[in-house]
Parts: sequence; C-alpha cells; structure tokens
Amino acid sequence: MENGFIERRRSPRVPIGSGAQVVRPVSMAVRLLDLSSDGVLLSCPDPVAPGAVSRVIARLGSRPLDAELDVRHASIQWDQRAGGYRVGGRFLALGPQARLAIESLLSGSEHSD
Repeated sequence: MENGFIERRRSPRVPIGSGAQVVRPVSMAVRLLDLSSDGVLLSCPDPVAPGAVSRVIARLGSRPLDAELDVRHASIQWDQRAGGYRVGGRFLALGPQARLAIESLLSGSEHSD
C-alpha cells in the first residue's frame, strides 16, 4: 500500500503512446429543411463531417421517424437563410414505421406539425 492507495487491478497496465481518440455521440436539435424517400436535408447548429453516420429522430405529423443517416454533404459555412449548417444525407436503412411516416407525409395523407 503506497500513499494510502490499495491496488485493485487484476492485470498490469502498460504505457502506450499518443494516437488514441475517443468518439462520443452528441445530440443536437436540428431543423428538417427537405425530405425525400431516400434522405433528408437538415439545418444544424454545429458542423457535421461528410461520411459521419448520424441518427435522426423526429416526428412527421403524428408518426415517429427514427433512422440512420449517412451524411453525404455538409456546408462549411453558416447559412443565414437555413439558420445553421446545411447537412444532407441518405437514409441507410428505414424500419417499417419510419418508411410509413415518410410515405404518409410525401403522399399528403399526413401533415407535418
């Protein structure tokens, strides 16, 4: 026991150089600018890198949308008209509920709030 510290490790620690990174999910409120059956255009308060995979959770009228989005393009400058950085992406996979929410909105049988 050294300096009042009791060692509880079961295996030895090995020092490693730099080069590691931590990736953490960050949520942010966005505005849906445009929607199609294949993807969405968003206005984001923070920039998003192309190639990122994001999860979009929204309500389309009374129906939930929960889908993975492959970010295909993103503006590098704030867009005053859009009220944020414009981010466009393609849905990777849509579950039945998400597909129904999009199809209902696009067909006009469901109105967005």
